[in-house]
Amino acid sequence: MKRIAQSLVLLIIALVSGLLLYRAAAPRLLPPIPVAEPSASLPPSSARHETATASVPVLPDAPIAPPKSTQQHEAQSIETRRRPYYRWLREKFGDVLEDERPSSGDSATLDLTTSRYDPQLVLYLVAHAVQPNADQFGFDHVRIFQPNPPGSLERVKFDSEASPDGNGIWHAFAK
Repeated sequence: MKRIAQSLVLLIIALVSGLLLYRAAAPRLLPPIPVAEPSASLPPSSARHETATASVPVLPDAPIAPPKSTQQHEAQSIETRRRPYYRWLREKFGDVLEDERPSSGDSATLDLTTSRYDPQLVLYLVAHAVQPNADQFGFDHVRIFQPNPPGSLERVKFDSEASPDGNGIWHAFAK
């Protein structure tokens, strides 16, 4: 036990000696750190603070949107070209359509939400709203949602879908 205590004392003495030797030799061995002298041309610190706050950049009239990826730019371009179709759907079928938009999972799928539940409405929409123009605006699939009865947990339900066959004729399928 006495031998361990002596070893620890010698170790501590060696560490302290090494630190003292380093502190004494470091200024001579390491290059000095340059310290900038205060310049007479610099204004006092309070004046520097006022200058810094006065030089805030002028903000633009409207926020600038961050750049978009090529895919985001292309999707936005497609949606811009589809606006006339959406407008036509609202003007012509606004009494039976509550909403029209591309599917969140697939921009080639059009989601139509009817304003009332009517199974015959699906066939009417496919024949008069989808068949004439949907494929011209880049849609190859249509999903139709209809309202649930009052008191249901979900406001609308996925009722049916439609896709064109090889001849471009759209067919609706109930879900």
